Amino acid sequence: MVNIKIHPSALALTPSDALDAEVDYCLRYWIGKDPQSATPQDVYKALAYALRPRLMAGLEQSEKRYEGAFSKRLYYLSAEFLIGQSLRNNLFNLGLSDVAQEVCRSFGFELNEVENSEPDASLGNGGLGRLAACFLESLASMALPGFGYGINYEFGLFKQEIHRGHQQEHPDQWLREPSPWEIGRMDEACIIPLYGRIENSEDHNGRYNPMWVDWKFVLGVPYDIPIAGYHGHTVNKLRLYSARASDEFDIQVFNGGDYLKAVEAKIQSETISKVLYPSDSSQSGKELRLVQ
Repeated sequence: MVNIKIHPSALALTPSDALDAEVDYCLRYWIGKDPQSATPQDVYKALAYALRPRLMAGLEQSEKRYEGAFSKRLYYLSAEFLIGQSLRNNLFNLGLSDVAQEVCRSFGFELNEVENSEPDASLGNGGLGRLAACFLESLASMALPGFGYGINYEFGLFKQEIHRGHQQEHPDQWLREPSPWEIGRMDEACIIPLYGRIENSEDHNGRYNPMWVDWKFVLGVPYDIPIAGYHGHTVNKLRLYSARASDEFDIQVFNGGDYLKAVEAKIQSETISKVLYPSDSSQSGKELRLVQ
């Protein structure tokens, strides 16, 4: 990964010229864009990558503080975390909104224009998800060790259009491009067993010893999103899991010419984290909700 040179005071208010240089660096070497031809979305991504070292430094410092105090931790599990757009929130909490405004103007844009180019993180669709997101930010603002856990939905909050007086829903693929806020943790992927049956048996001493057999499993790959509290003194994280197949495809079936059958297991496994609240009007929909 490219090493970004950042201002020494990771969480302090950075002068606009220093942040400007970091954004320029990210535009050129992370995004591959000439700053003169950058779009608002390019500047959004560059700003996000420039903020990441500050957030990661805060996350590391917070973790060391928790470990040193032998703190108890709170883990908040939710089907939804409606965190929305992160750039505006992170700039505000790190005290960098005014500085970022100057930086954006140096590239020919207003900060609001750049912030609005960020797609909403479609990880919820109502009050439950917004409450969960606010809860995490409040925990960080109060310097409490609280962390969120959920599913990294590829399609979440739907897009709504009105045609002839009727609502029409369309999927919102917010992850069509990798999010600059998500830090993949492939090395921490975990095995999640599903399905199977209980086989009644006895151990060598004749005691009842039920066995779970014929189960399938998927991989849960975690992605961490830093959650900065007000003033940025504490940074916690939201950990979201994407479902991945244990094997990409069956090479024997593939070589036999049945290409769809070869990737069937992969498709079924990764459907788990495809969409928020799949329809439960069918048996397969009910099953998918239960697996989620």
